[in-house]
Amino acid sequence: MEETPIRCEDIFKPVPGRDQPIRTMMTTGVAGIGKTVLTQKFTLDWAKGKANQDLHFTFLLTFRELNLLKGKEFSLVELLHHFFIETKEAGICSYDRFQVVFILDGLDECRLPLDFQRNPIWTDVTKSTSVDVLLTNLIRGDLLPSARIWITTRPAAANQIPAKCVDMVTEVRGFTDPQKEEYFRKRIREKTLASTIISHV
Repeated sequence: MEETPIRCEDIFKPVPGRDQPIRTMMTTGVAGIGKTVLTQKFTLDWAKGKANQDLHFTFLLTFRELNLLKGKEFSLVELLHHFFIETKEAGICSYDRFQVVFILDGLDECRLPLDFQRNPIWTDVTKSTSVDVLLTNLIRGDLLPSARIWITTRPAAANQIPAKCVDMVTEVRGFTDPQKEEYFRKRIREKTLASTIISHV
């Protein structure tokens, strides 16, 4: 397995030596390392027109919010209308002609039964079912196969998604100790204060 640094805005860009486009990406990282902030930066940069302007829609959904819909039924279109009222107001009911990315943040917090083996195949974005069936079919590529999917999780929960459903795995890492020291010495001009901060980090 090869390790290569990747910038947030390049997360879905083709990797050298890989023919297939990246459809489903999983980003792992320990608690508090910045996975959620990374997804928010990606979304903000897109919304401000700074990056990924090939995308028509970026939908950031947290498993914490999705858990609240357990036991309820939605179509994919209704789910998007529920979380993104603008899509309802615009009357958007079909997404297959658009470039769309679904960011599913916090898989480790998921309380939905993501049963990739038993959940039925679901291909109709206007037909209602449980949220877990929508998610498993979205991730598998049966529902809206043109969409890109980005899942974030702590490492322990990554195996909830079958490996065959994930095209690429990335990891958010923190600074090494020398990088921390370099960062604080550059940011804080007063050497004594910088040394005090470094000793506490």
